[in-house]
Amino acid sequence: MNTQFLASLLRKLLVVGLTALAAKLHMEPDTNSIAALATDAADILVIAWGSYAHWGMKKVPETAEVIDQAKGPKV
Repeated sequence: MNTQFLASLLRKLLVVGLTALAAKLHMEPDTNSIAALATDAADILVIAWGSYAHWGMKKVPETAEVIDQAKGPKV
C-alpha cells in the first residue's frame, strides 16, 4: 500500500460514514436539522476533495514498466 492508496481509501470511508450518519440524522425527528445539513455539507466536501485529487490523474498500475518511445520495449 502506498500513500495515494491510503488517501483514496480514507476518502471512500469518509463518504460511506458521512452518508450513513446524514441518513440517520435526517430520519430522526428529534435531531436538529442544522446537524443533518452540516453532515450533508461535509459529505459533499469529501466528494469534491476526491474529485479534485483525481483531476487529470493518469492511472497506471504500480508495477507498470516504463518504455522509452525512442528506444522501444526491452527485448
